Amino acid sequence: MAISLFNEERAYSLNHIRSKPFKGGYLVTTDYGSWAYLTQDEFELLKKEKLKENSELFSMLKDKGIVLTGENINRVVEDYRNRMSYLFQGTSLHIVVVTLRCNHKCVYCHSAVKGEHAQGYDMDEETARKTADFIFQSPSKAIAIEFQGGEPLLNFPIIKFIIMYAREKNLKHRKNLAFRLVTNLTLMTDEILNYLIKERVEISSSLDGPAVVHNENRKYVKSNGSHEEVVSWIDNIQKRYNVNVMSVVTKHSLPYAKEIIDEFRKHNLRTIFLKYVNPVGFGKSRYNDIAPSATEFLEFWKKSVDYLLSLDDGPREIMTVIILKKILSKQDAFYTDLQGPCCGAAIGQICYNHNGNIFTCDEAKIYDVFRIGTVEQTYKEVVTSRQACALLEASMNDHPFLDKEVYKPYLGLCPVVNYAKTGSVITRFPNDRIAMFSGVLDYIFEKLLFDPKAREKLLRWANF
Repeated sequence: MAISLFNEERAYSLNHIRSKPFKGGYLVTTDYGSWAYLTQDEFELLKKEKLKENSELFSMLKDKGIVLTGENINRVVEDYRNRMSYLFQGTSLHIVVVTLRCNHKCVYCHSAVKGEHAQGYDMDEETARKTADFIFQSPSKAIAIEFQGGEPLLNFPIIKFIIMYAREKNLKHRKNLAFRLVTNLTLMTDEILNYLIKERVEISSSLDGPAVVHNENRKYVKSNGSHEEVVSWIDNIQKRYNVNVMSVVTKHSLPYAKEIIDEFRKHNLRTIFLKYVNPVGFGKSRYNDIAPSATEFLEFWKKSVDYLLSLDDGPREIMTVIILKKILSKQDAFYTDLQGPCCGAAIGQICYNHNGNIFTCDEAKIYDVFRIGTVEQTYKEVVTSRQACALLEASMNDHPFLDKEVYKPYLGLCPVVNYAKTGSVITRFPNDRIAMFSGVLDYIFEKLLFDPKAREKLLRWANF
């Protein structure tokens, strides 16, 4: 690398960094996610470029790529390339909406579901075949096909057909093929469960807490809650297999942080994903009534994680794990809500509606502006279309408002949420979603830096 990149008086240069005062010192980050916590004196030496090149401080900053030299600049470039590798591997997550019908009417439903007995909202075999053919055009070496709805078990024959057909196709393509099912569990049977276990289909569901919470949030169409049936199937599955469970946090959930965690412990669940409400789908009309503010959600989340960290046993909180991996690993955690550009904007994720229309992601399927093609087209035509490229650009976090945000390397913008709130895919600021995630990052960095007991447990959560 040409030495002209560096100051003539010294053999190093500062990388592009962001910083903020943090607990008596300074937190410093780079574009590709490396970071350091510095005392005020150390930070002044860095900013004034008066570092002693034989010091431990210089060695640490060089190792993290915060200062650049002829020795580390190629590695820093490679680390940045690896961090953004998801941009170049092709779509790996393929969400197939096999039906829009559902036997539930959850208060926060992120989909525009139809009634259980509605007609014309199921994927047929011809569309399923074309969808699978389209999926296997992706250049990604790993393919995950995730079945969603509505309630996908209302069209279980098509799930079985796609699994069979995809396995046949994969004899030729030889991809790392996986299947997932997102279900409310209330239509599960022993026969279906036996099939899912045999085919190694990953099962995901929702449990919003004890009955007093779950039954308020997740209701059958006839308004009675589904807690009893859901926990019965969770217990059944846990004896033989595994089920991943999230808990969506509404205003009704807020007084029950401990009780929600204890409900997961009661059913021997190894993870819990505390999920915020988005203003999309059926839930949009009630969003102001049911969704906690960014501040309320953040306080609930912190209280919940504090409790989890105090336990000798108990589940890992998945949002925490995702963020830990983003700040501790050189590889991205592949969580679309925290990527810029969004991995869900037709890069790492595509959603196929029951009728063969293709959308950028699962929550986008209710808005025609996010439709980027159909399964009648080729993969290349769809992902390189003007619409797909425009939506991808709208998800990039290179926004002037974020330019000085120290957490920019760990944050992402969501055009779908912005469109639902404002009618535009372009993010407006100030942004409560960014503020909420910034608060989560503050909490995690504080635990890592100043709480040795919590740090030890967090590192175990993230497998470091």
